Amino acid sequence: MRTLLFTLSLTLVLSDLRAQGSYLESRESTYIYSMALILVFAFVASAFLYLVATIEGREKLKQLIRLRRQRYLVLLAVGALAGLAALFYVLLLEGQSESMFLLFLLWKLPFAIFIAEEAEELGRNKIMWGILGFIEYHGALFALGMAPKVFRLSTENEQRIEDINATTKEKVETIEQLFTSQILTGAERSKKIRLLKNEYWGEVGKVLQEITDLKRRDEMAERCAQLEKAYSEGLFSKEEFERKMKKIEKIIQAKGTK
Repeated sequence: MRTLLFTLSLTLVLSDLRAQGSYLESRESTYIYSMALILVFAFVASAFLYLVATIEGREKLKQLIRLRRQRYLVLLAVGALAGLAALFYVLLLEGQSESMFLLFLLWKLPFAIFIAEEAEELGRNKIMWGILGFIEYHGALFALGMAPKVFRLSTENEQRIEDINATTKEKVETIEQLFTSQILTGAERSKKIRLLKNEYWGEVGKVLQEITDLKRRDEMAERCAQLEKAYSEGLFSKEEFERKMKKIEKIIQAKGTK
């Protein structure tokens, strides 16, 4: 699996460098022709990285409904492409096409950092997607926006979410059948789908909140045990012990509200 992902990433790196080199070296190419090349490359890269995301999440539990933030990632990919087109056009007008490669690097760096953080939120490999985001951020944003969020959970919690997914899918299919049979109007269908999504997020959110609460309790217990051990060994006075215990509680509670 790692070999395949590495091969895909290496191929993408070489393709990206070759494509960017063609933009810089071909001064006689028109703006429209250059942008056509960029659009083709962005499309191919998006499809390629979506395949990488699919392979990465093949054996993991997937979320049935995409997050709202994932829709924004797709819109951001389109916006970034438009911004790149505008920047490219300005540089060509100013005769600064030689600066494109450096500006490409400066343009990509903040996107790479952002993509790495978003990938982690979506249950994916932060480092790998950070690198892929630096190589081709349009494709990375699109792939993360379209591919489902994945979970790394215990077997018990995976089964709970799988059951929620299966139940929700059955309800959606029933609603679509009723709509096809003209038992439901378009407005009624949309309303029931919207209510079903809210119900889905409520059930999934409940499972995830339980996991977060359990993790917070475990962390609290571990820190308290360390502090009690130090207190029993005489490293802290009673006042210091109580003060640090309250501090630990505040830290854990602050993490829980993020």
